[in-house]
Amino acid sequence: MDEFDKVEKLRQRANVSYEEARDALRACNGDLLDAMVYLEKLGHVKAPEKSTVSTSSEEKEHYENVPEAVVRSQNTASDPSFGQQLGILIKTALRKSIDNFIVVSHKGEEKFRLPILVAIILLFMFNVITLTAVIVSLFFDVNYRFEGKDDLSKMNNVINQAGTRASEWMAETTARENEKKAEDQGNATSEAKDTKKDDVKIDDMEELLRKYEAERKKKNDDDKK
Repeated sequence: MDEFDKVEKLRQRANVSYEEARDALRACNGDLLDAMVYLEKLGHVKAPEKSTVSTSSEEKEHYENVPEAVVRSQNTASDPSFGQQLGILIKTALRKSIDNFIVVSHKGEEKFRLPILVAIILLFMFNVITLTAVIVSLFFDVNYRFEGKDDLSKMNNVINQAGTRASEWMAETTARENEKKAEDQGNATSEAKDTKKDDVKIDDMEELLRKYEAERKKKNDDDKK
């Protein structure tokens, strides 16, 4: 039973205003029985009503205690209908979507925060664009987390796992690219060395040819003499 239902039940049982019932519940940490006692002490609830019960032999007097009546009412109340359950579910979801926020940060610095209700509306209106932007942003050090009045640790765990996997994928991709670049550079260096060796061999052959021509010319000159 949420706060609204408790306030309504207390208001009806104690015959007080909505504000008085709400304040009493908050003062008693949401305990319905303590709230009834609290209102009785403040004088907002009438004293226990006196009633008589007839028996075959005598009439006995007893007092009906209001808090006990509330407890009995809770225990004997019928289960809520499907429509009531659906209404409670929608009301609870709406409250949580307003009281809690999604926080967007980049490299540890908070950029902005939105009520979850606004984020749901954006997702509904621009589902493809919004989902694509969220998924892509995970690969660029953009982090998401939920904050608010409720315990959102499970949702944050899911977001953290998605961010971790995105970071690991980026790291693996970067490492593969660096390895490929290093391999390409190594191949280029090896090719340059081979080209240089070929150039040296050509230079050596040209030098040998020049020497051969010079010696042959010298020999021809000697033969003429």
